[in-house]
Amino acid sequence: MPLKPTVWVIALLILVIGLGAWVGVLLYRLHAANGGSSESGYSVVYLQNGDIYYGKLHWWPRPHIEDPWYLVRNLQNGETSIVPFRSTFSGPASNLYMNPAQIVWWAALREDSQVTQGLKSAAQINIPAGQTAG
Repeated sequence: MPLKPTVWVIALLILVIGLGAWVGVLLYRLHAANGGSSESGYSVVYLQNGDIYYGKLHWWPRPHIEDPWYLVRNLQNGETSIVPFRSTFSGPASNLYMNPAQIVWWAALREDSQVTQGLKSAAQINIPAGQTAG
């Protein structure tokens, strides 16, 4: 005995609702893994090669930092600066896409951190020798 068309419609509707709930849970987990609703919206990312980047970290569709800045160490005088990534000689666009396998750790930055204030003012951040950037 064949099933009525209404049974098929109900089954399809249940399937669509279940799929929508599953996607919603995945997106929520991605948001939570990114630090959720951090105070400042800015993060620091440390890569396997030792590079440290700052900016607005996003995980969808792949890990990237919006308007990235990076840590520059001057070995002669021991000073450290955080400068816009777009100022490098290659002149990259506004996003830096990263290989997720190369990310060692990341952390959300507090609203009151020196780095967050510098990123918001879009000015180069100079860190005196002996201090850390975090």
